[in-house]
Amino acid sequence: MVGRKLFLITASWFVLTGCFDKSTRVPEAPVVSGSNVNSCSGQHGLFVQTGAMEGSRADHTATLLSDGRVLMAGGYLSSNHTEFGILDSSEIYDPSEHSFHETGKMTSWRSEAAATRLADGRVLITGGFDQGRWVGLGEIPRVPISTAEIFDPKTNLFTSTSPMLAARYAHSSVLLENGKVLIAGGSCHAENFMGVARGGACGPEVFDPNMGTFSAADASGAAHNEEDAVIFADGRVLLLCAGTVAELYDSNSGKFTRTGDMRQRMDSCRGTLLKDGRVLVVGMTREGDTMRAIPKWREQIYDPKSGSFSWLANPPLEIYDPVAVSVDDVRVLISGDVRPDYDNVLSSAMFDSATNQYSVVGSQHPLRDGFTATTLNDGTILIAGGMSASLPYNVQRAVFVLSVNPSPRSEGGMKAF
Repeated sequence: MVGRKLFLITASWFVLTGCFDKSTRVPEAPVVSGSNVNSCSGQHGLFVQTGAMEGSRADHTATLLSDGRVLMAGGYLSSNHTEFGILDSSEIYDPSEHSFHETGKMTSWRSEAAATRLADGRVLITGGFDQGRWVGLGEIPRVPISTAEIFDPKTNLFTSTSPMLAARYAHSSVLLENGKVLIAGGSCHAENFMGVARGGACGPEVFDPNMGTFSAADASGAAHNEEDAVIFADGRVLLLCAGTVAELYDSNSGKFTRTGDMRQRMDSCRGTLLKDGRVLVVGMTREGDTMRAIPKWREQIYDPKSGSFSWLANPPLEIYDPVAVSVDDVRVLISGDVRPDYDNVLSSAMFDSATNQYSVVGSQHPLRDGFTATTLNDGTILIAGGMSASLPYNVQRAVFVLSVNPSPRSEGGMKAF
């Protein structure tokens, strides 16, 4: 990020599942005005401009609440094209109104935090950093924080809870079957002037919502710098990414066990649980694992039956720092910056787990980084926030809807928007 002029976007999109151009090019998806939001049924790859966020934010958390709303909290905003500020603000998206509403202030400024909805509907928000962003001469390093807080959707208020044992950011957080929350991975040390975190990674810990406290998890769990976590139907949790080591955590025994190693180290890595029980892993690889190597967007599949990872065929688009989100448990929407084209657009592809095939969804202006993608209760996907290097600072804030057909293999289908 160093040296790039980045501008925050308060735009969001809705995405539904459907049929798309399967060419290797990235077609630009058409956009119509919000007045036509209800006339897109039966059309494919159509983005409908419908609304605006309350404010600019990137690297924020987005959490689906029990009532179907989405809480977006923290992150950072840009000022005067190059400066920025860490946020303690939050807002809620209401799908019944297709609108955003400002809500309470958090107890801490935080960016790259983790948020998990608890069994009682409240939201636990942990860690992040409250200062620094771009590291260089004259810049402030990112310093992780250990503070934690809970959002109550009944009152729209945030309250502090006990701090984590280790300060961390860019970590994973997942609700366990027993109602506790497993916290793992992340960066636990401030960066130096070259943007590299000093020291080792973070050990896992568990939050007990009844006690409001954190405790150390099984010490045998490997400490990874940027772990992701995926929970299976049987309650086990797969921990992976930022290394080749992968582990399974059993909440009943509280123990970690090694599973098969990833085929290759992947950065900016995310796992998505599929309906058939496998996990799609999306991320970047580098030949020889050197920083000078050109990054490649690749996917691996983890099969819990064999406990092993395998490569998928090369995707139609090379997406840098991809964001993946489940659409209907069969398909996964993958969005980000296509390289080496650098067309200043956000491009998306769809992975179909029934065929292990991809299709190209399309592209939209502007390109954005640091956005979130959240599957709503009606099957639509809310893509919100982010930053752009391609637009004037005062970009128009907007919401878009992509209208497409449900997968014939998904049960129940989707609501037409």
